[in-house]
Amino acid sequence: GKDPGANIKDAIEKDITLEIGMIAQEILENAGYKVAMTRIDDTFVELKERAGFANRKKSQVFVSIHCNSSEDGSGKGIETYYTEQKGISSESFANEIQNAVIEHTNADNREVKTANYTVLVRTNMPTALVEVGFLTNSSERELLQTEEYQEKLAEGIAKGILNYLQQQ
Repeated sequence: GKDPGANIKDAIEKDITLEIGMIAQEILENAGYKVAMTRIDDTFVELKERAGFANRKKSQVFVSIHCNSSEDGSGKGIETYYTEQKGISSESFANEIQNAVIEHTNADNREVKTANYTVLVRTNMPTALVEVGFLTNSSERELLQTEEYQEKLAEGIAKGILNYLQQQ
C-alpha cells in the first residue's frame, strides 16, 4: 500500500511485519483458532479501520505488529504496548506476548508499556501493539530480514496469544 512504514536500507517494515503476521496466523490456525487478518497482501488499511475491523469481527484479542526505529540508531530490543480503556484490561495480554517473544528470540527486553495508539484505544477487546525490533539498528535490521528470526517472532507472538486465551 501507500505507507511502507520504516524503510531502512531495503528493510521495509510492511513486508517484514506481514510475513511475521502470516506465520503467526498459520500457527494459531493449526492450534484450532480462527484468525482474521486486517491485511494479507500489500494493501494499506487506515488505523481506525484496523480497529473497526477487529470490532466488527468481535475478535477475542487484537495484535498489531510493527518494526521500531530511532533517530540515532541506538534503539534495540522488543517492546509491547497496551492501554487500559472501556473497562478492558490489556496489560496481562501484552505481558504474555512480550514474555513469549523475548523467550523465543532472546532479544533485549524493552518491557511492556502503555500508550494511546489508535489501534489500542479504538478496539473493544484486549489489544497489544508489538514493536519487534529496530530497523535503524544494523544488527536487528539484519535479523528482522531473515526467515528464521521472523519465525521466532511469530512463534513468540502466537505463544503469547495462546497463553492468554488459555487463561481466560
